[in-house]
Amino acid sequence: MDSRMASTTQTVGLQAKVAIDDSPAPLKFTDLPQTHWAYAAIRELVAKQIVSGTGATTFEPTRATTRAEFTMMLVNALQLSDEAKIPFTDIKPSDWFAAAVAKAHKVGLVSGKSATRFDPGGRITREEMVVMLMRAYAILYGKEPGGYSISRYSDMNEVSSWASNPVNAAAELRLINGRTAAQFVPKGISSRAEAAQAIYNLLTTK
Repeated sequence: MDSRMASTTQTVGLQAKVAIDDSPAPLKFTDLPQTHWAYAAIRELVAKQIVSGTGATTFEPTRATTRAEFTMMLVNALQLSDEAKIPFTDIKPSDWFAAAVAKAHKVGLVSGKSATRFDPGGRITREEMVVMLMRAYAILYGKEPGGYSISRYSDMNEVSSWASNPVNAAAELRLINGRTAAQFVPKGISSRAEAAQAIYNLLTTK
């Protein structure tokens, strides 16, 4: 980890860990009942303005999460504040996610699909989400998760090589769950509820 990232970690880690303490008010999203498996996590994150609904009364928990949306969630969770230039040609300065992507790229939280293309509207896969989540873990806690060779999932042969250790680490740290007890489904598309729960787990892990 370079000195720039280490400096970010020291400020970000304390703020983010302290931020999830209060008892938030009930949500007003009509598509997210209190019996939903991710309700408690989403309620906490909405109260802290880490995630938001897609409308005044909708959250769309089952809708696919875009790369821009998950980047914004992570930037909000880590409270990244350093301004940066947008390195990608498919993002305009006026885009609602432009500043978040620039900040995330500056600290190594995200990378593009290529040197000039970020694909902000692309739907994020579960393995892509976990790779970004573990980069956030390193920034937040000031340490790399280490190497994990033992897997909880029987479909690890379907996980891309660049995502194998992050998936194993996230599972071991209980930051993520599989789609079933034995299947991670790495190429599956992450839902908004899954993304929110993963970020909540990141901020509350011990």
